[in-house]
Amino acid sequence: MAVIFKLLFHFTSLELFTQSVGINGSAARLNGINSTFIKLLSFIILGVCVAVAGSIGVSRISLINHETILLDIEMDAILAVAIGGNNLGGGKFKLSGSIIGAYVIQTLTITLYAMKVSSTDVKAYKAIVIILLVVIGSPVVKQKFQRFMAERASKAAATAKGA
Repeated sequence: MAVIFKLLFHFTSLELFTQSVGINGSAARLNGINSTFIKLLSFIILGVCVAVAGSIGVSRISLINHETILLDIEMDAILAVAIGGNNLGGGKFKLSGSIIGAYVIQTLTITLYAMKVSSTDVKAYKAIVIILLVVIGSPVVKQKFQRFMAERASKAAATAKGA
């Protein structure tokens, strides 16, 4: 699916149109982009991806059970997008970042299950990861980190000069 979308975005203007509608739909509409069609097309693509994910889930479990298949997948999807560095509000996105984020989430889930953590506690650990991502991504924390790194670099330069 990633290769198909990479080719689709590379050879068409769909990525640019989707980003422009996601950033500011009314401005995109004023520039001649049919934002309603782009949103509809995005939801159609989303439906195809959900169908593929559902098929993979059914084949892994070997059972069609509406109560357990893809249970709480929405938190994993949000977390994968956030870990991938994409904006949760829409706009610019990197598909590769979301894929890497999905692998990280799956690795975290498998590791926690291998450590015999209960399924309800796994949700709590994932929620903690989401909270940490939000805190680390906040402008205040980024500013303080940049200030810390600048002070550290100046101290390192001063010690190198003195030595």
